[in-house]
Amino acid sequence: MVGGMRGLLIGCLLVATCAGLAGATGPAHPNSISHSHVTVAGSFARLELRCQALGVLEVVPADADRDGRLDADELGAAAVPLARYVDEHYRLRADCGGDAQAGRLLHGELVGLALDEPGSGAPAAEQWVELTLDYATEAPITDLLFEVSVFMPTISEHRDICDLTWNGVEVPEVVFSPGSQIRYYAPSSRSTRPLLDWVVMGVEHILGGWDHRAFVLALIVSARGLASLLGVVTAFTLAHSITLALAALDVVSVSPRLVEPLIAASIAWVGLENLLARGPRSRWPEAFVFGLVHGLGFATFLGAALAGVRHRLLPLAGFNVGVELGQLAVVVAVSLLLLVLRRALRGAPASADERALAPRPVRRIVSAGVVIAGVWWLVQRTGWIG
Repeated sequence: MVGGMRGLLIGCLLVATCAGLAGATGPAHPNSISHSHVTVAGSFARLELRCQALGVLEVVPADADRDGRLDADELGAAAVPLARYVDEHYRLRADCGGDAQAGRLLHGELVGLALDEPGSGAPAAEQWVELTLDYATEAPITDLLFEVSVFMPTISEHRDICDLTWNGVEVPEVVFSPGSQIRYYAPSSRSTRPLLDWVVMGVEHILGGWDHRAFVLALIVSARGLASLLGVVTAFTLAHSITLALAALDVVSVSPRLVEPLIAASIAWVGLENLLARGPRSRWPEAFVFGLVHGLGFATFLGAALAGVRHRLLPLAGFNVGVELGQLAVVVAVSLLLLVLRRALRGAPASADERALAPRPVRRIVSAGVVIAGVWWLVQRTGWIG
């Protein structure tokens, strides 16, 4: 009795993350992405920034009619403050040798501003703003120090995908993020960071994705043992890797308006099956089928990140490796905790069910939290509530 109560109490602690899932609606602007292209030619530099209108609305009071989206007139009226914001948060320092206090801080002049949207009345999440700043200097630019924090002070998940053309030579893309805002480039420099940038982005995406973590958690607690868990994780990994690659390479295309509710439904389904099942069982078929759907969810984010990227195989490989590393971290951490719980309940009767990876109280509490979270996300993503 004491052991069972201990398991129940520790199970509640285990599911503390999941218990908040129903209220964890995520950041106000998830999957925030911008693309920047910097061109240097002699003493001239140009910044072409393509960013989501939703991000613009969060840093500049441009929504005059308060309808939650931008129109061309609103964007035109906000041109000056937006250009000033970008100039202050996308800083280019020339001829500095990598020293943030040396060289020349360049200031850009707005020469282009446009709104790109899929159709009239599109929501801000589907609108893009294209802004161009020109920098003219008296002497040729010999190197550049990038200090990029555009949108990051207000959107902690924001990533800027930057590529550089230096006097006609294309330089591999780099990723700016809140933890990596400064990069230095000189023609003689060489960097191996591009692959690592995409790996880090993949890890952050899975560790910051409440929905994907909830699904993996439900699969873990339903496993009959470590061998069963290995089969489930392998099936899930294989499936989402397939659809992630196909979608990121534009072989298949599915609207996020369909994919996101399906992901939420898959979470609720797996949690409900756990509750209704008499005991743990092999879940690899569900893991594979729903993994295909989750892969499309990963691809929604990666597709936005890859828009305009010249070579996609390296980013795709790096991002997928990062997703797997993040997923592995979740599986190992939760599995170790469950093994500790099994040891704490060693004195309990060793029924077939109780020999499962997760003790019954833990499995039921976690599954109930996952169901609640899945239903909540489904209601949100189908537009039933704001």
